[in-house]
Order: sequence, then C-alpha cells, then structure tokens
Amino acid sequence: MEEIFSLSFSVQQRFLDSPFYAAASTIAAYSSFMGEVDTSMLVRRAIADGKCIAMPKMGKEHAFMDFIFIDGEDCLREEAYGIKEPLFDQKRLARKSDIDIFIVPAVVYDLAGCRIGMGKGYYDRALAGINRERLVGFAYDFQVLEDIPCETHDIRVGSVVTEKRIVNTFYNN
Repeated sequence: MEEIFSLSFSVQQRFLDSPFYAAASTIAAYSSFMGEVDTSMLVRRAIADGKCIAMPKMGKEHAFMDFIFIDGEDCLREEAYGIKEPLFDQKRLARKSDIDIFIVPAVVYDLAGCRIGMGKGYYDRALAGINRERLVGFAYDFQVLEDIPCETHDIRVGSVVTEKRIVNTFYNN
C-alpha cells in the first residue's frame, strides 16, 4: 500500500510540474478506484492554486457520465460502483468545452494512446469527439505497454503520465 501511495504521488507530481498543469485553468479529474493512480493530491493542489476542478458523476442506469464542479474533496460521496462522486447539481454542471484537461484512468495504455478501462465504456462515450490533446492518462509505468487492441470507438489520450515519464502518444501512431 505504501508503494502504491508513493507511485501515485510521483505520477501526480510529474503532472503538477508539467506544462499541462501550468496551462490549464479547468481540470477534470477522477476518484481512484481499484488500484488506479490516486488524484487526491492533484485535486487539493489545483483548488489551492485557484484552478477549477470537475469530477465525473456516472449515470449508472444509462451508462453516461457528466462532470460536476467541486469546491473540495468533502463534496464527494461514495456512489455507483463504490466510487466517490459529487452529487448531481445542474448549476455546477461543467460543459466539456470549458474543461482544458481531462485526466483519464485506465487499466492499461499503449504508446499510441489506446486504453483499456474497466469495461463499461463510460469514458469512451463521455469523451467522444474531444480533441485528444486535452486527454491525459494517469498510469503506473508498468501499465503502459507497447501495443494493445484498439477499436474505432475507443478514445485515445494524447499523453500518458507515469511516475517515470510523460509519453507523447502522437509520436507512436
């Protein structure tokens, strides 16, 4: 558990030190689930730095995802699938066009930005049509493989941040 915490810290720090973070005023993050890279330090730091943070709210019955602005982690409650999410609030609903960077979790990425998630397709549907330059994957380095299967409906991220490196996936297509 301590190693996971340390690796998650390193991934988040690498992102916080990156041009992605410096240029973004609005970031969509996620609440980690089942061993995903934690984002809680990023969320706290972004809020302290005056950036806007939006978190995903899943519609379990129809497998859709909205992004809701939060003021802090105390706005999150354990919801669908045991994942911490904000309560739905139409007034705090983030338009995807207002979000500069989307942090995207996965079970595995490849060097071309393909990802395999938890299998429900929430992110593929929610992020369809968004320029992949705005999509940044968070992963442990061992989760980045040379090549994985990728279907036409699968979204690709533009970069993957790990504890060891930032992979620019545009050079690997």
